[in-house]
Amino acid sequence: MARATRSDDPQDGGRKPIMWTTDLLDLAKRAGVVWAVGLLIILLVVGVGYAIHVLLLAFAGVLFAILLRGFSDFLNTHTGMSEKWSLAATVLLLVVLVTGGVWLLIPSIAEQTDELRQTLPKSVELLEEQVNRYEWGRWMLEKAPEPAELIPRPGNLFSRITGVVSGTLGAIGVVVVIFFTGLFFAIQARLYTEGIVKLVTIQKRDRAREVIGQIGAALQRWLIAKLIAMVFVGGLTWLGLWVLGIGMPLTLAVLAALLTFIPNLGPIIAVVPAVLIGLLAGPATAVWVLVLYVAIQTIESYLLTPLLQQQAVSLPPALTIMTQLVMAVFVGGIGLALATPLTVVVLVLVRSLYVQDTLGDET
Repeated sequence: MARATRSDDPQDGGRKPIMWTTDLLDLAKRAGVVWAVGLLIILLVVGVGYAIHVLLLAFAGVLFAILLRGFSDFLNTHTGMSEKWSLAATVLLLVVLVTGGVWLLIPSIAEQTDELRQTLPKSVELLEEQVNRYEWGRWMLEKAPEPAELIPRPGNLFSRITGVVSGTLGAIGVVVVIFFTGLFFAIQARLYTEGIVKLVTIQKRDRAREVIGQIGAALQRWLIAKLIAMVFVGGLTWLGLWVLGIGMPLTLAVLAALLTFIPNLGPIIAVVPAVLIGLLAGPATAVWVLVLYVAIQTIESYLLTPLLQQQAVSLPPALTIMTQLVMAVFVGGIGLALATPLTVVVLVLVRSLYVQDTLGDET
């Protein structure tokens, strides 16, 4: 049992403070160590959370570098240009295309996006009227939050505006980081590859170079196949919406093309605003918009993508969806966007390092 002693020093003015014994001091020290360890664990968890986002940005830069190197190698092979000049020509061509696209399309997309923000609330109200005709619809509306709860209060308006501005600046910053990271990776690809190879033993470095090459080739094939699918979906979506007379076809087509980068879940997200816009012209038009999107995604999923994946990477759909959900829950939007290429990397590593090297199964 802990004991305490009292001081009889007359200078204490009659007070006799308690002097802690060795047992209590040891208990205090142990408690301090526990609190310090707990705080350290919390800091490590927070640090890992930020580190994951940084690593995912680096991985996005690697994907961009692989794309640059793919087009650069194509120019190098078919034009006889040197490696450096072919890469410089690829970057210059990309900058010209992006700048020209921004110059020509951004004003129209910005105008249509502003119109989209004004139109969607009307579409939601019309959808609410249609759903309210049915008993199950009224039950769903009763469970849904009131519109007033979704409207920001005046006191929070400034914070919402600043949040949008900071989010836009943050998105631009992410794009800039990915661009320059990918550019540096593409310029000095061998330097970074050899840096990774140096981390393994000398006897296994040739195998490490081979596996890294397999990962790069698989990601390059997957990226090219995905870009072709994105262009296909965007072009057909714009043409179909234009034929149906749906407003803002360019913005909706660009949205559909970008979300095609996220298989399985992306097309589901893309169809929602298009159907809501079509609902303004009537339920029949909304149904035709839904049919259009389903038809395009069916052609892309069951005809175009399988043909492309014969030369690219075939991913199990269930594994892809589970990876997307896990990355979305634990990392957020960037995790959802990069879940599929990360699955490609994991599959190549499992096949090469475990199935072939460990199990000895070359098939």
